[in-house]
Amino acid sequence: MFKFKNLFVVACALTTTLALAQAPQTQAAGKGLAKNRESAAKFEMRAGYSRNNDLNAVFNITVGGDDAPNRVHIDLKRANDLTFDHRNHKATLNGLAVLAVKSGDQIRRIEGRIEITVVDIAHPQRDDVNLNDAENDRQPHDRIIVKFHAINSDTTYSFEGLVLRGDIKIGAPIRDR
Repeated sequence: MFKFKNLFVVACALTTTLALAQAPQTQAAGKGLAKNRESAAKFEMRAGYSRNNDLNAVFNITVGGDDAPNRVHIDLKRANDLTFDHRNHKATLNGLAVLAVKSGDQIRRIEGRIEITVVDIAHPQRDDVNLNDAENDRQPHDRIIVKFHAINSDTTYSFEGLVLRGDIKIGAPIRDR
């Protein structure tokens, strides 16, 4: 009887281990408007590993509106790495990207490496948030940090902001809504 109990415990542990190994990994996704003291940015991100451990990711961000003298747009072209810091509700995505700077009628495109860090610390922000409301500044907000480094020059670009509209989620597989 004692050996049967041990065999049962081992079988349960193996079944649980196999189920966890086959389960989809954690994903990170977000969409919204982030703002800092100088500018506002619209962004969209979706990143995660498939069941066969392929990294699938989409990211783009546009800093500055249509009327801004210099507008920056970055598109992720190929994701290389996605890591999670579950203790701090943080995900970091690295890859290759293209930064486009629109100045007047001219657009300059620069290839480079990008690091995107998102932090999920708040409930979704309402779409009707008054961006100039002092009360809104006291609420907790998700964060987004983008760092771009050109491949063939010393050009760099960074944006860090609080998500004032929208949401960032880090957790179990995220389904399309």
